Amino acid sequence: EGELENHLLENKASGESNRKNGKTKKTVRSLQSGSFELESGRDRNGTFEPKIVAKRQLIITEELEDNVISMYARG
Repeated sequence: EGELENHLLENKASGESNRKNGKTKKTVRSLQSGSFELESGRDRNGTFEPKIVAKRQLIITEELEDNVISMYARG
């Protein structure tokens, strides 16, 4: 969500009209935890490209998984 919010703020600053347009779900695999469902936001203009887990990325790296677990543990 943070990536999408930042993208929309950048659009607004440059004078473009863009808004949230729902969410999309996909199943991703990790080497440590198996498969799980991930939800990602969309924008109306279709210009948002997530960087942490890309649109067509189906496998997450061990480093990313460790970071997510660490952040979740901290609250």
